[in-house]
Amino acid sequence: MTTTKKRKLSISLDEDLVAELEAGGEPVSAQVNAALQVELERRRRSRLLAEFLDRLADEVGRRMRLLSAGSRTCCGEPSRCP
Repeated sequence: MTTTKKRKLSISLDEDLVAELEAGGEPVSAQVNAALQVELERRRRSRLLAEFLDRLADEVGRRMRLLSAGSRTCCGEPSRCP
């Protein structure tokens, strides 16, 4: 197992959260680190999903315009067109 270089910070947390973390049996810093990893991964996935949905919406819009252009008729009356 590789260890990641650590950086010491001073942060303020809600008392009830600290009490719950301390009751967990693991060092508080390890639990906070794990929680931050999960949250940052959630944010990355959320950002990637938003980017994907934007690209998908663009592609759907492009295809709808193509379909719409292909369904136009020569005179406005589908029954009269060859």
